[in-house]
Amino acid sequence: MSDLRRRAFLHCLAGASAAAAFSQASTAFAGDPKAEAAEAPTKKLSILGDSMIAGGFGLYLEQALEKDPGYSIARRGKSSTGLARPDFFNWIKEGKAEREKEAPDAVIVMFGGNDGQGLWMGRKADPKWIRYEEEGWTGEYRRRVNEFADTVTPGDEQLIWIGMPVMRPTKLHSRVAHMNDIYRAEMAIRPTAHFIDIWP
Repeated sequence: MSDLRRRAFLHCLAGASAAAAFSQASTAFAGDPKAEAAEAPTKKLSILGDSMIAGGFGLYLEQALEKDPGYSIARRGKSSTGLARPDFFNWIKEGKAEREKEAPDAVIVMFGGNDGQGLWMGRKADPKWIRYEEEGWTGEYRRRVNEFADTVTPGDEQLIWIGMPVMRPTKLHSRVAHMNDIYRAEMAIRPTAHFIDIWP
């Protein structure tokens, strides 16, 4: 894929994701008396994630969302990160800091591309790692997804989790599919959370 086609694809994907996020957020905010007031306050959205958010997709998503004057956007992405390696970058800690700094009404999240690996359990843990193929990986990853969700949306804020895209390598594709299943299931049981499947 040429660089021009890649940018066009990311722009379209961001537009579609933004439209879905708008739909979810608008539905969630519709019953808010403040939102129905003549001069409703601007809704604050935080966008958090890995290189997909740090790079082109996150930029296009931010630009698409900013077209609505009712929203203000704060975006933070860091490449090569996720929930698997808190020893490298702790998104639970950083997510809390972003929450305290921005106090958003809704949070848009995109992780997973770097998480199909062993989970670092800490220097005092025995074992220090849970390998991807090992029993316990799925349960621990689910726990981290929910801990992160609780951290960035501790009240009744909306959480919009965008799934990972289709990946070309077969091994990575199957792992991303598994993680998307986890995000979908965990968001489904949270009353103010929504999962956006971008595979279609």
